[in-house]
Amino acid sequence: MVNLDHFIPVVALVFALSMVSERLSNILKLYIPFLLDFWSPRAPLTPERKSAFVWRNLHLKQTDPELETIRERIILLLSILCGMLIAASFQQQIIDAIKGLKPNAESNVPATLVVFGFSLLFSFGSKFWHDMLDLLLFSKNVRRRWGDVDLEQLESAAQFSAYLQTTDPQQVRLAIQQNEAWLRRDNPNIRIITPGYELIDGAYAHCAVIYLIDDNRKNLPPSLPLTGSKTPVRIKVIDKLGKIQAQGQPGKRVLDKKARTFGTYGCLVERPEAGAHYVLTCAHVVTDRHCQFDEPAVKTRKYTIEPDVQAPAAEIALGDGFDCVLLGPVSPQDQENTLYRSMSLLPERILTETDAANQISVSLRLNRHNGIREYTGRLVQHAATQPVEVEYDDGLLSFSEMIVVESVSAIGPLTQSGDSGAVLYDAEGHALGLVVGADNTFTYALPIKLVLDKLNVQIPS
Repeated sequence: MVNLDHFIPVVALVFALSMVSERLSNILKLYIPFLLDFWSPRAPLTPERKSAFVWRNLHLKQTDPELETIRERIILLLSILCGMLIAASFQQQIIDAIKGLKPNAESNVPATLVVFGFSLLFSFGSKFWHDMLDLLLFSKNVRRRWGDVDLEQLESAAQFSAYLQTTDPQQVRLAIQQNEAWLRRDNPNIRIITPGYELIDGAYAHCAVIYLIDDNRKNLPPSLPLTGSKTPVRIKVIDKLGKIQAQGQPGKRVLDKKARTFGTYGCLVERPEAGAHYVLTCAHVVTDRHCQFDEPAVKTRKYTIEPDVQAPAAEIALGDGFDCVLLGPVSPQDQENTLYRSMSLLPERILTETDAANQISVSLRLNRHNGIREYTGRLVQHAATQPVEVEYDDGLLSFSEMIVVESVSAIGPLTQSGDSGAVLYDAEGHALGLVVGADNTFTYALPIKLVLDKLNVQIPS
């Protein structure tokens, strides 16, 4: 008996090759009229030359029903010929996929049958095979879910339908939503709970990854229950994240020479109504990493924006969920929001749950011992579900809805001391967040939209 799972690679291959065949057919349909015009001049339309007329206008839909019928037949013929060419080119891959239907059977598939048979299959169109592949994958998911479903916990057909259609990552997210409240209540040392794909018992699996501040695991369950499922969601525990510290120690670009506190140039911002431009960075860069500070004293000093610009602190917000400062006014001609060659920082974008689910790539520009370079990480949480406490030299501050990112490398967080004030941005260059601090694994940033609104500024377009 042929397993349903064995059909999926075959249908996936047919779907992919049918797209190639369609593109080749479309190219021929567009360029055949051009080539015919190049080789021979046009002749007037006569009853005997209708096919020739259609060949020369193959890319155009005909208003005459008879001519359109001829055109459709020619396009079908082209599709089959293109399918034969593609099937011949991928003959070995097709034969291997067919043999996968019955892995233990020894049979030789005739090459001519492969070429002619699959060229006809390609002519069905990629849309048909897309739908077939989607149906097979859905059926596979339903079959897998059917073995786990607990009908006693379900109260409606809608719940049953939704459960059958959920993917493994979606189930992990549902389990986290259903259990996070009591998990955090019983385990106050939990910092982050996020879906992951981790190595558990020698195999990779979708699971809930729980990050702990320390190494106390005594109140953690081995798995998370999920409504409607007999099979719980597995847990992976990663401990010893340590405290989140404001990163205001040796770095470059923005510094208070008197206090020897360093941070990173965030970006250039403006107040259009005043015609003024400022440099945005973290407030603790100018308060010597303190959260308790004398605002008049801070504003009377000037701070160095490397290499040689001196600017005062025009406005500062430290506390009540903010850690940001405007230095300036500065000359926009002396500053720029260039991220790297041919690309500039774009206006802010608000991150969504979809971004977190897709673990989108995030980057920042940092000035370290090897010069200004771009560093890349991935999004873990678009908005932390619990307040995040950051440690300063003289106390703690709590922040809500912090962006959480991790490095794409396996060693340490994305940022280090001196990187406070850097701006996170996405692959298109849209500003996302202002880096405040990090623990042993993650970097934490304030959503840039909140910061800009607080300071009443915007990123120049």
